[in-house]
Amino acid sequence: FDTGPSCTLNPGDVNLVPGATLTLPISINTVSGTVDSITATVSNSAVGSVCLRDTLDPLSFCPPGGSSEVDDNLTDQFRLSMTGYAPGSGETYTVSGLMVDDGNITVSNTQSWWQVVGGDVIAGGLSGIIRSLLPTLVTPCDSPSCERYLIRDNPLDNPGVPSAGSGTDYGGGTASSRSWNAEGSAFLASKIPDYATFEARIPAAAAPEEITSSSVNGLTFENGGTPYGGYYWYKYVGSSSTFTIDPPLDLGGNPIPAQLGDRRVVLFVKDADLVINSKIFATPGLGGIYVIVFTGSDGVAPDNDPQLFVRGSLAGLGMNPNPGDSDGVVFQRKLSDNTNKPGEIIEFAPDLVLSWPPYLSGKNITWREVVP
Repeated sequence: FDTGPSCTLNPGDVNLVPGATLTLPISINTVSGTVDSITATVSNSAVGSVCLRDTLDPLSFCPPGGSSEVDDNLTDQFRLSMTGYAPGSGETYTVSGLMVDDGNITVSNTQSWWQVVGGDVIAGGLSGIIRSLLPTLVTPCDSPSCERYLIRDNPLDNPGVPSAGSGTDYGGGTASSRSWNAEGSAFLASKIPDYATFEARIPAAAAPEEITSSSVNGLTFENGGTPYGGYYWYKYVGSSSTFTIDPPLDLGGNPIPAQLGDRRVVLFVKDADLVINSKIFATPGLGGIYVIVFTGSDGVAPDNDPQLFVRGSLAGLGMNPNPGDSDGVVFQRKLSDNTNKPGEIIEFAPDLVLSWPPYLSGKNITWREVVP
């Protein structure tokens, strides 16, 4: 470990006659650090007087009565010196030094974290875990994200409820302003929907326009698509292991060619990974309901990601019976400064839930006895 600056000062013996002047013989042995200044103090200034003297002036001397002096510039011609004034022996002079050592200062970035506004967070299954390591608030902050809650209040001053089958971990924060928190509450659907489940629900009249190229840009979704029920339907079937959307991709609010605006798009990607290589321009952020089968993750560049804002819902439909932290929705964005800003904010949007295509929802039959 670092023991700090270290040095040894060795004052040599002084032999003078009255009226004679010499530079104090002080040797410095530095182990680490730098000696910034030296102080010399005499036990009897009537015998020998100490001062800071210009060694380039052969006639310079120390005035009588100098009991202590400091040399805070060890590189110039001025040196601690002594002039003898009266015979004496057994007197001493003491030397002390002030050392300066340069130490490195490292303030580590806090771990990345995420936050929800006004919605529930559910980690279903017996091993479901909700983890967002909110940093401890150490400096004054007025931003809404400085509220150290996993779920912030909606405009009606109500948060959602985090519900996990196994446990929760909020770091230096808490669940919400109401402290609503449910653990050991596994949510087990009778059937976890997979890709085939949603594909089977596509109405025949909404047969999606098939995209054959494994790489397109945002202009693809500005035109075409099968119009049905207020949506434009597209589908890519994996001739390649990845389906890539290159720039430009604009969901409205940015003056570049691809302006989807209010054009609502349903995209199915089968047997391929979806890769979005462009910044997604939207106001104020991504809007929609995103369903990810198996594992969904995000992240752009190590420790320098932009913040992701989603207005809507995210669902990671994990299939792994022993998921740990690798199944479901895994947030990976790391900002350059995570202190008071989450890498991801998901704002629950009830209007988007109500506008979810009803054709893709499950159908429940309600039996009711009526009067004949």
